[in-house]
Amino acid sequence: DTTRQETTASECVDILVASASPSAVKRWQANPELFLLTPRTVERLQRLGALLPGRYLQVCQLAKHSARAMDATLPLAVYGHTATGKTVVLRGFLEALCTPFAFLNCIECFSISMLLEQALNQLVGHELNMENRFTNFKSCSSLSTFVRTLRVDPRVRSVVGPVGTHRTTYLVFDQAERLRSLPDSFFAGLLSLRQLTGLNVCPIFISQVAFTHYAPPSVYARGAPLSIFFPMYSMDELIEIISLHRPPEWNATIFKHVIKAIYWTFRPVTLSLEEIRYITMQMYPVWYAPISRGEIGEQEYVKQSVAFGNQVREHLSNVYMHHRVRLDSSGEQEGDPSSSVSSASNQHFDMPRYTKLLLLAAFLASHIRASGDRQLFGSDSTTRRRGNTREKRLTLVEPRAFPVERMLAIFFNLTADWGERVPNTAELYFQISNLVRINLLDRVSAADRLGGVKLKANIDTQFATQLATGINFPLHDYIT
Repeated sequence: DTTRQETTASECVDILVASASPSAVKRWQANPELFLLTPRTVERLQRLGALLPGRYLQVCQLAKHSARAMDATLPLAVYGHTATGKTVVLRGFLEALCTPFAFLNCIECFSISMLLEQALNQLVGHELNMENRFTNFKSCSSLSTFVRTLRVDPRVRSVVGPVGTHRTTYLVFDQAERLRSLPDSFFAGLLSLRQLTGLNVCPIFISQVAFTHYAPPSVYARGAPLSIFFPMYSMDELIEIISLHRPPEWNATIFKHVIKAIYWTFRPVTLSLEEIRYITMQMYPVWYAPISRGEIGEQEYVKQSVAFGNQVREHLSNVYMHHRVRLDSSGEQEGDPSSSVSSASNQHFDMPRYTKLLLLAAFLASHIRASGDRQLFGSDSTTRRRGNTREKRLTLVEPRAFPVERMLAIFFNLTADWGERVPNTAELYFQISNLVRINLLDRVSAADRLGGVKLKANIDTQFATQLATGINFPLHDYIT
């Protein structure tokens, strides 16, 4: 019994994560209620690590950080490049622990009030619906109000309790680099949340940048959070992960050779898992075309690589801009890869419908004066425009810069007029960043300017008309 009591939580984690042996289980049974990592939880974490190639070490590091449920745990910073599994690993880890947590996206919740109100909604299981008229659990406009609610509200206290009596409750801030635009006092308050509330609350920050770049050194007076780094996937790990998305009718061995060829060809351009996976799914038919015609055998991998390399380098920029690769009956790709975005009439962009509608909203915002917005998109414009379109159409002007808020206002008006599903804010901002990255939108404001971002549409009328035709959108009801 004395030996069991002297066994620290860290030692138990090391033992159980390495092997859930009978002797380790006996040691664990000393005080099981004090630990999040029960033998059953460790088994779930081992399965989680097996399902996530290259991330078993990070799962073990998270396990060591969360060894004891009742102890006060330091804030945690998880950082690494995009598409390195940070969000999926952490969400899977917390679900395996079966401990209360709130998962907050700092892009979707772009203000302090939205962030804190969403945290309270998730902690108490409050869902926005017609019955509550889509109102939040509590109105929370500042961190002091949030702290007071945690301390006195009975529904919150049933989930979050003092250190030593309740399990750790986690507040996870995904895309946490957006917090840098908020006051330093707010960020310092999040780091000191346990001291301010006296409760067992642990914030976790998921970001693409190191935690030292978040705030001035004075903010870390009480100590910086513990950091866990997620490195880029190696080639073998990429092959293992992308192979999970292979259609069953595709040859598994050839599919892995395609991934390897894509990896080495596009390595100077990108090592992102999402980009490599997308390019592989688009270029596999190009690789397999000569095999299906009998020109190259399935085992002749060297000839396949040579034939494929000549084509993939020619279309490198075309595929990376997410153009859809099409094959004709002879196996050759249709379209001229050197044609520009604005003049191509035979290019097919693989974008969601609402992303095309967002690009059309940017086109209208860039080519129509702001003074004409009320005429086209006012509250009484829909009926009059559909009744007599000639009276409502405006003449295009030279492309001009516009604030992103104006583009979103036009987009929401278009979705309301034509019965489109309105995506959430996180999806919209993610698609806007994608459109900027592939040069369909140009950012004309300064790169270090976080507020008042201004954009300009980088497409012409011909391309906009092609997009509108593809989604049956009546663009000519708005312009002449």
